[in-house]
Amino acid sequence: MSTDESFLEVLKGNICLSGGALGSDLQWGMNAGRDGQSVIHWSFENHQSEAPQQELVVLTEEQLERADSALLRASKTIKRPWPGKRSHNVKSLLRRNWYQVQWAESVYAVSTINHRNLVDGGTGWAVQMFLVEGQHSVAIHGWRPANGWDIVTGKQIGRA
Repeated sequence: MSTDESFLEVLKGNICLSGGALGSDLQWGMNAGRDGQSVIHWSFENHQSEAPQQELVVLTEEQLERADSALLRASKTIKRPWPGKRSHNVKSLLRRNWYQVQWAESVYAVSTINHRNLVDGGTGWAVQMFLVEGQHSVAIHGWRPANGWDIVTGKQIGRA
C-alpha cells in the first residue's frame, strides 16, 4: 500500500489498524484478516515488522511528526514527558501509535495497568491519545500486578 494514497480513502469500512509489532499486533491483524476485515499495519522507515507487505503503510517523517500535538496532550494526562530523552526510534513508535487510534471507533489493548490506573508502555500512549480525543470505546485486557488479569473500559481507565 502506498503512503501517497489518501488515508481517508484507505480507511473505509471495517478495518483493523495496527502497529505491526510482533505479538498482539500481528495476531489481531491475522484474526481480522481471516474474518474478512481489511488490515493496516502502520510502519516507518527502518521499522522491523513481520506484517505482510500488502498490509504495511510506511509513514514519512513528516507524517509521523503530525502526531506530536496528540502526544503532547496525552503526556499531560499520563504525566510522562513528551518528547523527553527518547531515541528517534522510540519517538517514531509512539508517533506511529497515533495512526492506530486517530480514526479508530474503538480500541482493544492488552497491557499492564499500573497503580495509577493507567496502561503502561507504548500501548498506554495509544490508549491515552484515544481517550484524550474524547473517545471512550476502549476494552483493555490488563494485567494488574496485585490482582492478575482484568478487563476495564475507557470509563474506568486513564483518568489519573
